[in-house]
Amino acid sequence: MFVISRLLRFAAVLLSVFYAATSTAAGQEPEQKHQFYIEKQEARLALTLFAQQAEQQVLFPLNRVKDIEANRLVGAYTTEQGIDILLRDTGLEPVFSKNRVLTIVASKKAAPEESTMKFEKKKLSGMIAFLTAMFGGGQTAMAVENGNGDDSIEEIVVTASYAGSLASALDQKRMADGIVDSVKAEDIGKFPAVNIAEAVQRIPGVSITREAGEGQFVSVRGLGPTFQAVTFNGAPIAYNENIRNSGQSGRQFRFRILPADLISGVGVYKSPTADMIDGGIGSNIDVATQNPLDGDGFTSINVFANYDEQSEQSNPNAAISYGWNNEDKNFGFIGGLSRSEREVRFDRFQTEGFSTFTIDGQEVERAGNLQATLEQEKRQRTSAFGAMKWQPSDQLELGLDVLYSKFENEILEDRIRFEGDSGTSLAGSTIIENGLVVADSRVGGRVSRNLEASAQTHENLFVKLGGDWQINDDWNVSAFYSFSEADSKLDLPLQRIEARTVGGVDGNGNSVDYSYDLRGGVNSQSLPVFSTSVNLADPNAIPFRRYRIRPIESNDEDNSFLADIERQFEGVITGVKAGIQWTERSRDYQRRDRTLVGPDVDGSFYNRSIPNAYGDIFGSGALHQVGGNVGLFTGSFGLNPNDNALNNPTNSDRRNSYGVEEEILATYARFDFEAEASGVPIEGNFGLRYVTTDTDVLGNESVADGSGGTTIQPRTFSSSYSEVLPSINANFKFTDNVQMRLGLSRSMTRPSLADLRSTLTPNSTAVSDLADAAAQGQAAIDAAIVDLRNGGELVGIAGNPNLDPYLSWNLDASFEWYFDDFGALTIAAFYKDIDGFIASVVQDELLTVSGVQTSFAIQRPINAGKASVSGIELGYTTKWENGFGLTATGTVTDSSAELDLPTGQVTANLQGVSDLSYNISPFYEKGPIQARISYTWRSEFDRGFSLNTSSGRAFTVGAFGSLDFSLSYDINERFSVYVSGVNMLDEVETAYETNKAFIRELNDYGRSYNVGVRASF
Repeated sequence: MFVISRLLRFAAVLLSVFYAATSTAAGQEPEQKHQFYIEKQEARLALTLFAQQAEQQVLFPLNRVKDIEANRLVGAYTTEQGIDILLRDTGLEPVFSKNRVLTIVASKKAAPEESTMKFEKKKLSGMIAFLTAMFGGGQTAMAVENGNGDDSIEEIVVTASYAGSLASALDQKRMADGIVDSVKAEDIGKFPAVNIAEAVQRIPGVSITREAGEGQFVSVRGLGPTFQAVTFNGAPIAYNENIRNSGQSGRQFRFRILPADLISGVGVYKSPTADMIDGGIGSNIDVATQNPLDGDGFTSINVFANYDEQSEQSNPNAAISYGWNNEDKNFGFIGGLSRSEREVRFDRFQTEGFSTFTIDGQEVERAGNLQATLEQEKRQRTSAFGAMKWQPSDQLELGLDVLYSKFENEILEDRIRFEGDSGTSLAGSTIIENGLVVADSRVGGRVSRNLEASAQTHENLFVKLGGDWQINDDWNVSAFYSFSEADSKLDLPLQRIEARTVGGVDGNGNSVDYSYDLRGGVNSQSLPVFSTSVNLADPNAIPFRRYRIRPIESNDEDNSFLADIERQFEGVITGVKAGIQWTERSRDYQRRDRTLVGPDVDGSFYNRSIPNAYGDIFGSGALHQVGGNVGLFTGSFGLNPNDNALNNPTNSDRRNSYGVEEEILATYARFDFEAEASGVPIEGNFGLRYVTTDTDVLGNESVADGSGGTTIQPRTFSSSYSEVLPSINANFKFTDNVQMRLGLSRSMTRPSLADLRSTLTPNSTAVSDLADAAAQGQAAIDAAIVDLRNGGELVGIAGNPNLDPYLSWNLDASFEWYFDDFGALTIAAFYKDIDGFIASVVQDELLTVSGVQTSFAIQRPINAGKASVSGIELGYTTKWENGFGLTATGTVTDSSAELDLPTGQVTANLQGVSDLSYNISPFYEKGPIQARISYTWRSEFDRGFSLNTSSGRAFTVGAFGSLDFSLSYDINERFSVYVSGVNMLDEVETAYETNKAFIRELNDYGRSYNVGVRASF
């Protein structure tokens, strides 16, 4: 905590100096123009938007503005010009007080009758106050209807706050063209979570997957990250790939690479419209930044320290954002820099599959290998964002957005492995329950000490150039071009430094004994026993075996051009919008595998101290160990990180590498309408999107060379498909506060880029072990095959370039009740009927690997059949006069898949779908204090089939909940201090097969805290 104290002291001094240097006396500023975009709508809602966009306090009596329709206001105008256009011929007029408060009163001339008839309907009585937060502590004014029906006005002022961000999100939901939920920043640099994914998980129907304890991937409505179309400021964005092991994420966007400090909001669009970019059966997720022409100039600074309980490390973090626009509000710039560092550690236990054995005539299952992993990571993220807007005229707006992010991660994984089939059981030590060996003590076994080290870099570049031309009041044209690139590479290739005991004894000649007890592991989140007689702190106890490296690079690019033309009408059809999208995406994935030859390795190479670990998950106590010195290994074996390790690919390398080129051409037409049925106004849209996708998969295949052998030749697999995607959304406005939405649509998700690969990649450990055995003869080969099969390592993964896309018919409904003063109750239901569902099939295939022919369990994706997902989402937000408030969400989901597999028809659950998830977030805001607690929980879910098992059972991730908190104090209107924490209950993530007795994983991440200072000017 000493580091945190020093950091906060330094931050306070720095910010005080900055405040003194930038403070000026207040003076009267000349009237400025504001950029307005307000469609023709109810006056109450139009005035709320006007207050927000003009940064103007507006007061109006609700009983005078209800049933009145305001005019359309689009363009750059002063406050006086804008309010005059908005209220012209409505029967309302503006009055400015001396302190520039704007009050709306009834004019002497009555409003035209037709402007009131359109919105004539039964109203809910009582007070109405619609709350919206302004930037930098700005104010919005509210409408109030009192019980007497007179024109008296009460004022409600809301400054930038968590409640304000909730109100802004509800505002977006209320005015949206379909079913939308969002998370909004409280103010510039005040996103409600340090991690974007962890903030979004509080939205109904949204759950996340963590990587190393931090939110990484987002799932919506029971469908995983592959089913979400992610955009940045409305444009497609490239995807980083997993390079730390052989698993690949394909089209799954890694939210961890984006800095939350530079984000103004995230919208999750659950019912598509024809003009939306396709690809998301689950949702369209748009990550948005601030518009440079919105609001006045500002400077925002956020300085904080992060502390991780497991690693006991504290690291500094900082972000600064700056915005400026000219007096006429027709030219503006916004930019930001963010730098974050974090050192984490987590303790993990794994079993590597279960195999069948016969013990005393009884057929039982036993864990093949048992492994404890201590993972330490040093993460650094540097991000920069800039946006520029220019309005050379009232009708034309040009914009440029640029984002650069670099995420670096140094990883050390120290592993201790008990090879479960080695040695013999100590008499009387084997405990069997329900056909499973749950505890055992082995004598003369094998223990491995393995190190995996890598230095990853994920770089992202995004550029968007666009314009919007308001030809006249009826016609509008917009277009943009965007370029996005995501590079993922290993600055230091993945290194696997392996050591293993031989012949049942350690390096000092002592018997290798170990014990384990798996009982209650999932339920108690710990194991009673995991211990060994080997002195893991002795560098010479486990002899060195081999040194392997794996360089990987992945490059993903997206070039997109979108153009739209829009026409406004009077009548039932209020608007028509048509457009075109062209996207060219490419993926180049390169992988190499090498075993290095170098000097003799002795205990001097193992001189790195390792923290005592696993004390929280092993009842038998922490493991004390030493680790390999990565620098000594790389130097002694001549590994130069500056060399291009991807040169000179072997045939095996070519089989493990691939490329994908994808071209998308889409056209659409969308029609907006307004109608009335039985006195209930109906607004909505319907349209059609036609999409063509051409895909080339660049790979390699083995062909006969004419001399009895095989050679590798390049091959391109081409496919093309076209789909029609209709959609209709209708909003029934029963009252000002109550509305119901219905939606019907057809949507599409393309196969994962990783699933499309034409490669077949066997397990690298099996490849190396078979190569070592082949050099020793048939007896060694036979022994290696037995060991690998018992350890669940004769496995592999393959792609399928002939996959078709997922196609889904979607039914959506939403009931939304917005409260009079603040908050809402929403209930949504959804149903998705998915064709062409892709599932992974595990089949034995005969392979020749390292000159040895044997069968491998190969996992390969196929279009296997149909799937369905249905569910109900609940959302509730409120705030009381005493400063307390509550936001809560819940989702109940049901899913199933009917799969036609080679082994027959199978009914299965969908991967990544929890039956139940919820979030409860009470908060308090009064005066300078803001506090909130958030508990998020999701039930267990399937994560596909386990390859490392004799039965191919489903791999299930256990239920998990996280309790987080945030507390801040506003010193004054410019400075605030805060503290936040994640995983306060110190929950451990679990995984198992079939039932909780077949434990697969325990992951202990620990708690983490942030302490910081914010300032805005």
